[in-house]
Amino acid sequence: MQGPDSRTSESVGTIQSVLTEPGNQAGRHVDASEENPRYEIENQNTGKTTTVYERNILGPAE
Repeated sequence: MQGPDSRTSESVGTIQSVLTEPGNQAGRHVDASEENPRYEIENQNTGKTTTVYERNILGPAE
């Protein structure tokens, strides 16, 4: 996850939820929409969750 629009290094994680309307995700308010969904991802190494835009996810789900 993380990509060209992010200053965060790459990491591997598991998608926990997808938000397509404004709401709370990963402990914070996010302005998601159908056109711009947000993904809550649990980091495989740390177990922490974060929320990212679809455009910042680099690879396919496996």
